[in-house]
Amino acid sequence: GLVYAANKRGAPEFTVEDERFVARMAAELSRTPLLTGIAAPDLVDRIAVTSRSLRKEMEATRSFLSSLSHELRGSIAGIMVSAELLSDPSFGALEEAQVRAVGGRIHNVASHLLALVDNLLDLGRLEAGRLDVRPQPVDLSVVLDDVSAVISPLAGSAKVAIAWPPMAGVPRVLADPIRLRQVLINLLTNAVKFTPAGGRAWLELEAAPETVGVAVCDTGKGIPPSEAERIFEPFEQGEGSHGQGVGLGLAICRRIVELHGARLEVSSEPGVGSRFWFTLRRSREP
Repeated sequence: GLVYAANKRGAPEFTVEDERFVARMAAELSRTPLLTGIAAPDLVDRIAVTSRSLRKEMEATRSFLSSLSHELRGSIAGIMVSAELLSDPSFGALEEAQVRAVGGRIHNVASHLLALVDNLLDLGRLEAGRLDVRPQPVDLSVVLDDVSAVISPLAGSAKVAIAWPPMAGVPRVLADPIRLRQVLINLLTNAVKFTPAGGRAWLELEAAPETVGVAVCDTGKGIPPSEAERIFEPFEQGEGSHGQGVGLGLAICRRIVELHGARLEVSSEPGVGSRFWFTLRRSREP
């Protein structure tokens, strides 16, 4: 397909985005069977749809870059302030408890940055089809011990009650333990983050003959029905959640669950809470 673009009167020079837009439109036109009698209005409609799609992608990318910049700048600034407190002699000698507190703050911020970088790397692997899962028989109680060690302090700081299911009689499942841990930590972190102080978040397990259902529930602010699918798209965030992440967690979680042969779903009611759930195959090993 070939598109000829004239000068833009009274506007800046063509940008890289302009070039990409025209290239995408040309590619779309090249797939249109003009010689088979397609009506001109249909072609116009297809161009309009392509244009809207490109604008939406560019807006999502701009929003993502803005959120990412905010996250990186805030985290790096926090590390610099803490490091200055430790190294600046004008603050005087710090007691051991103060040094430990500042060190813990640096560790927490660095952990947040590491998680952000890991999400970016995982998204790149997913888009390239190179993120592998290695299903194996997994004892859910072992995974939940690791998850609890991460989530319980977070819930305590947010004053959100957290409840864990009884593990007696829960069968082993076929899953990649590292990726399953990643999904549960992400979902429970969101549950705590978007639940007001005094609320609750909990995990449910339901064993069936062939599967085990896993659900993360909360009494948070909920998600409008119109956003129930959009929140699983990369770089997208729910209403009122801007500034609380870069919109990658749920997209990555859904893709990881899909690689396990299942699907991450959500049911939610604004002002009442949310429930995210998926199923895993039971292990046939005794």
